[in-house]
Amino acid sequence: MHKLLIIKQDMKKTNENKLFLICPDCFLENRIQHNFPGQSYFATALGAVFAPIKFGYAESINGIINRENIKEVYVVNDTSCRFINAIIQGEEGFNTKEEKILNDVFYENSVAILKHENIKDRAMELLQLNLTKQVKELRKTDLIGSKFQAGVLTIEGLIYDRKTLSFEMLHIKDNSHEPSM
Repeated sequence: MHKLLIIKQDMKKTNENKLFLICPDCFLENRIQHNFPGQSYFATALGAVFAPIKFGYAESINGIINRENIKEVYVVNDTSCRFINAIIQGEEGFNTKEEKILNDVFYENSVAILKHENIKDRAMELLQLNLTKQVKELRKTDLIGSKFQAGVLTIEGLIYDRKTLSFEMLHIKDNSHEPSM
């Protein structure tokens, strides 16, 4: 059984080529390019929900990684993402596959999410859970999962806070070699 540990870290600012997996509705491209040196590439999915990833999409991402010599992958969620916040606030969405996945994450973890009193903390909890799920699934994906395992490619979670205009990195460590508790 794989265990994931989330560690908040200072962001590494390397000049390596980076691939950012983002929600197209959050418009983060300029902010990311301003904060991260090196060449940035982007792939999008609503709510930054990429997994489960279909083979054709994995092929496309793998092609970008190989062609552009990507060394770092980041899954990025925004605290103001309307898909995340609609789920937290119980609002009707657009009935997309990505929203259904986010709803599943919410319901599977509703006790942990609802223990927070304010909406922002609940959204932050859902963001962290979504990032954990996405990173875990992407590490297992055909074509690119082996690159993470071999250490050729790194993957991290990022949370963007629109109020402070800052990114917070979540290093989601795979503790599969450790016994589960």
